[in-house]
Amino acid sequence: MKTADAPRTPYSAAKRKQVLDAIYDAAIVEFSLHGPKGASTQGIAERAGISKQHLHYYIDSKEALYAEVMRRAITRWGKGITLAGKHADPVEAISALIRSKLDFALDFPQESRLLTNDVLSGGTFMAPLWKQWTARRRKAALVVERWISTGFIQPLDPILFMFHVWALTQYYADYESQVRAIMGVKEGQPLDRERIVAEVTTFVLRGCGLDPASVKVEG
Repeated sequence: MKTADAPRTPYSAAKRKQVLDAIYDAAIVEFSLHGPKGASTQGIAERAGISKQHLHYYIDSKEALYAEVMRRAITRWGKGITLAGKHADPVEAISALIRSKLDFALDFPQESRLLTNDVLSGGTFMAPLWKQWTARRRKAALVVERWISTGFIQPLDPILFMFHVWALTQYYADYESQVRAIMGVKEGQPLDRERIVAEVTTFVLRGCGLDPASVKVEG
């Protein structure tokens, strides 16, 4: 994003942030709907409520804007992809992981679809981070293995366990239109978050041989 022309006064700085936020929000929708190649700066500008010329005052290029949108989405997604520390109670840790992943899927479905589309197209932005996340997955696997060895949960594959949690939670973002159609929830209306969290959490905990009754339900 451009920085050389950043306004100098507090008011102009606040205005710049307001416009940039509108641009990012619009870009997320357009890139999610049409992909980085199909999305246009004209469409992004119209959705942001500014002219195309005004848009290009704030961005270097569509590619640079896409890179920034992806960076933000990856950062947000990465905050909730691992288990708590080695001394965590498995019921609490697994429940917290599921809620974190579902919160991301339900609050930021378009960002989730952006990341999924990137993986499906070869991982241009995600692939460079896979090595780093593999190391984090190994740490999470050690936590799960410790739970297994101490008899807290029944034997399972720690890595596949994480994949299954991701699949169960991210489904509600990547297949949102299908979820809404089958559940009879119109676009713009919220999905029943606590119902989904409770159902997925119960399913996973029972698969681990844990008691879902000890989970504290919010709301």
